Amino acid sequence: MEKQTGSEPLIFFFDVDGTLYDHFNGMQDHALDTLYRLKKAGHIICLNTGRAKSFIPDEVLRFPFDGIVAGSGTYVEYQEQPLQHVTFPVRFIRDVYERFMKNRIPFTFEAASSTHMTDSMAAHTRQLFAAAHPEDETSQAVRFRRDKFKLEGNMDESAAGPDIHKVSFYATDETLPYIQETLGNQVTLVLEQPDLHGCRYGEAIPAGCCKSNGAALLCGYAGIPFRRTVAVGDGSNDLDMIAWASVGIAMGNACGEVRDAAGFVCHPIHEGGIRSIPDYIAGL
Repeated sequence: MEKQTGSEPLIFFFDVDGTLYDHFNGMQDHALDTLYRLKKAGHIICLNTGRAKSFIPDEVLRFPFDGIVAGSGTYVEYQEQPLQHVTFPVRFIRDVYERFMKNRIPFTFEAASSTHMTDSMAAHTRQLFAAAHPEDETSQAVRFRRDKFKLEGNMDESAAGPDIHKVSFYATDETLPYIQETLGNQVTLVLEQPDLHGCRYGEAIPAGCCKSNGAALLCGYAGIPFRRTVAVGDGSNDLDMIAWASVGIAMGNACGEVRDAAGFVCHPIHEGGIRSIPDYIAGL
């Protein structure tokens, strides 16, 4: 890592889930306060998320981000100017649709402007969002589900179109080999660890795309040198951008491999989260 100077503005790339946003409580107040503190100091603040832009919660997008890297690097914009939108070939998406539907794989097709999921994928996601407070109609998770997506299955053949830049799914030990065979070598595949039910969440994006490449593209367009890059995240799909950035920061709730790759580990999301980052940056 090259030493930063206190007067030099940096560009920050923040993950969403587990970093700024919690499924049960929404956008963390301390996270929002910290983002404004960094922006007031003159830094450039960007999102870098595995979510498609269409699936980023509205409450997150209320902050005036300078740039967005979405869909794990498949979609990039800077100052509302689209820079990249890499999509899968329609023939590939139609094949995935037919094979996954036939074998009842829970999956989602994500595009910049829309998200389509099967009934079984919606059920998994409802369980994830509502597990903590299933009857609490005031919880952010319930409002998010009810008001924006409703998290009902909306997958049909028309979804297998030309704008899909991510396929996400849930796999078991039995279905994972079939999923990998179907996706083949046209994808970059990221798999999370199995959950309590033995299901593994996975994301497939066009080969060659990743969070770090999306961030590098944005920096190149904006004329921002590598020495000014900072990446913050917690999950397996954040590993490449944290390892790439001049300053890599892991959340305290991050998985072990992400923590190992980072130069600094801040607090867990529910214990102050990114609040300590401005002081850490100032001390470099």
